[in-house]
Amino acid sequence: MRGYTQDKDAYLKRLRRIEGQVRGLQRMVENDTYCIDILTQVSAVTRALQAVALGLVEDHLGHCVTQAIEEGGPEATEKVKEASEAIARLVRSLVQNTEVQNTDRGRSSGGTSKSARDSSSQSCTGLGSVPVTSRTSAVTVSAPP
Repeated sequence: MRGYTQDKDAYLKRLRRIEGQVRGLQRMVENDTYCIDILTQVSAVTRALQAVALGLVEDHLGHCVTQAIEEGGPEATEKVKEASEAIARLVRSLVQNTEVQNTDRGRSSGGTSKSARDSSSQSCTGLGSVPVTSRTSAVTVSAPP
């Protein structure tokens, strides 16, 4: 039995809701929605996934790791190491997401009303449609001077 088994239905419900949010993001892109509005929704999806991840970590520690420690032996050490590495990955992703959100808040502090964005004839595509293929571990965004 897995640590999340007793909450499996709740996890599935949350993941289906997140899946719906992602489909909504696809529609937003298809409909040429304003970039910042899409980024706001990406942030919401990211927070929802982080909440699922934190719940899974808690369940894993409370069940799988605890059980391995109670049984002892090399498997206990391995489970603790495995959990520690998973938590480290999660913390790194949380920190990176927070850095991006803080940078985004700094850029948007001037504020543009939704009606002004909707009525604007200018696009915010910048250099045009450029596919994002980078898999860097950190993202740094800075506002123009």
